Amino acid sequence: MTDIRAKKFAKARLWGITIVALLVLAVPFVFNGFLMSLAISGALLALAAMPLTVLTGTAGLLSLGHAAFIGIGGYTAGILSHQYGIGLSASVFVGAVAGLAIGALVALATLRVVGIYLAVGTFALQFVLQPLMQNIDVEVTHSTGFMLSRPSLFGFDLSSPVRWWYALALLGALIYVWLRWLQTSHVGRRWIVLKDNATAAGVLGISLQKTRLGVFALTSAITAGVGAINAYYYGNAQSGIYSLHLAILFLTIVALGGTGSLGGAIVASFVMITLSPVIESIITYKDLVDVSRAGGLETIIVGLILMFSLIVRSRMAARSAEND
Repeated sequence: MTDIRAKKFAKARLWGITIVALLVLAVPFVFNGFLMSLAISGALLALAAMPLTVLTGTAGLLSLGHAAFIGIGGYTAGILSHQYGIGLSASVFVGAVAGLAIGALVALATLRVVGIYLAVGTFALQFVLQPLMQNIDVEVTHSTGFMLSRPSLFGFDLSSPVRWWYALALLGALIYVWLRWLQTSHVGRRWIVLKDNATAAGVLGISLQKTRLGVFALTSAITAGVGAINAYYYGNAQSGIYSLHLAILFLTIVALGGTGSLGGAIVASFVMITLSPVIESIITYKDLVDVSRAGGLETIIVGLILMFSLIVRSRMAARSAEND
């Protein structure tokens, strides 16, 4: 009976992978113009949301500094391109190293705090980096931000939206497989124990410090690397992009996608990226409010989605605890 279920599960999984792959391949043939740019923006959100899902959902480490790490990657790419003429491939590597180093420092600085205190500690990084990036903008770029050209990624020329889409889809698949493998390995089991019962982790001989340091450094490195790619796609790295609003957006994606669910984070990323044009279309069609106020309405809806997701997740966790 167990073998039959395993075979059915494997078959369903294979079908699921095949369908997703076909959908990814079909996107450039179905979408064009605005819809294609929307799909690419959703893919970029998903790339950055997956590591935060692991950090917050799997390891249980709440972070409000996600936008700062994307900014670290973006500014690394901007400085390397502007000052030294270095392209995207090297910028991704250097940005990831910078993210790893700063992520490790944040983990060390917040080693003994959890919950809201950890969130405040990571939020402090946002306050430190935001004025620093603004100062770099003024001194180096005269407040215009770093302008970046459309590059090649590891030898793959990214000269069109179609090439961007396939490159991001491949990169997303690699990140997904790697993080999913880590989640199901002994490393992931340590992350889960760290989240569920830190005392039990200590009894089992799991080093809380090393585990926490490792997951922080890993997810920060991936996020900063994605930040470099993000800057090159949009062609600009400017301090105003990496705001608290962006950090809240990613937390909303993680909450909406589900605790530790990489697939959920991907789906939620595309849901959130379509939120703004959908709101604008409804406002334009129904003439509800002035279009200039659509941004404020979008912020309110993002907040409501975050609140709703957190309430639903907390109730599900309470019911699960009662059943246990």
